[in-house]
Amino acid sequence: MLTIYAFEQRRIARKNERTAEENARKERIARKVAEEEAKIAESRRLAAQSSFALKEHPQQSLLLAVEGLRVVESLPREKAFVAEDSLT
Repeated sequence: MLTIYAFEQRRIARKNERTAEENARKERIARKVAEEEAKIAESRRLAAQSSFALKEHPQQSLLLAVEGLRVVESLPREKAFVAEDSLT
């Protein structure tokens, strides 16, 4: 009887371990997505500031645009393109 209980507890523990590992994997993915979205938002903010400064402060505008591109350079190409597109 004790052996059956021990095997059942072991089965439950393994199931809980798999669930915890899956939750950790999902959390890592969600964190990565959130970080990427934050970079895109920052790049768009810099693009907006660059556009606003273009006529009166062209050098500052260029620096803001370059910084906007730098922010997204570590993103996958298709996601960086979205941010780069806001600079045009």
